[in-house]
Amino acid sequence: MDKEVNLDKKKWMIHWEKQHESFERLISDVDSLRRTQIVFRYIAKHDRIVEAGCGDGRFVFYFKSRGYDIVGIDYVRSVVAKCREIAKKKNYSLNTFKVADIRNLSSYRKTFDVYLSMGVLEHFRKDEQRIILDNAYLCLKEKGKIIITVPNLFSPWSVVRPVLRALGKNMHYQRNITKRKIKRLAEEAGFSTISVFNADVDISFRMAFRLHRRDYFGIPNALYYCRNQIERLAAFCERRLSALGYNTYYIGSRPN
Repeated sequence: MDKEVNLDKKKWMIHWEKQHESFERLISDVDSLRRTQIVFRYIAKHDRIVEAGCGDGRFVFYFKSRGYDIVGIDYVRSVVAKCREIAKKKNYSLNTFKVADIRNLSSYRKTFDVYLSMGVLEHFRKDEQRIILDNAYLCLKEKGKIIITVPNLFSPWSVVRPVLRALGKNMHYQRNITKRKIKRLAEEAGFSTISVFNADVDISFRMAFRLHRRDYFGIPNALYYCRNQIERLAAFCERRLSALGYNTYYIGSRPN
């Protein structure tokens, strides 16, 4: 697995170029995501925030539209250009989105109060993950916070995903990370842990059982027709089933 090109610019460029969503469509579901509500707990309006590996920019646009000072960085120039086009239409500064490699943020030393990584770290090799966290520490001010989400190694989706890939489903390289590992990596980079936990059981069930799809490789999916009930039940059991959650969250701070 480590021999794969885990961060192929061409593949990511093709992936993002397939997205042709409007501003309203981009941010339509962000408000309902649990990760959004978790981020709100740790940010303030006076904070300067960076989303590292912002992709299509939906989280940047969402928090920007609510008055937060946020910048999105990504190393794929075409996706940054597309985000800037949308930003221009919304009268946001073009500097809201910048081209940068999250493995090298030396030019942003002690610039930000909050560092967001929303499902990015898992797309890198083990050796690169530590480099990324070192650079996250570098670009944060003292007492700055880091908020990371990565796929939970023990979710049902983590079991189903490699099966789908073996059956020919095109999926990006991804290495799931345990709570213990993300905590260790962050603390080795110098962060003090505030909290680390699993969540999003409803998403885990949706992805694992493909509740959002009517068929499975041409085979009708009966669970599609009761998807709402299944997701509501999973959400209701969130606390008891948190170990099966789709995401692992890490919140840490840079000491004085």
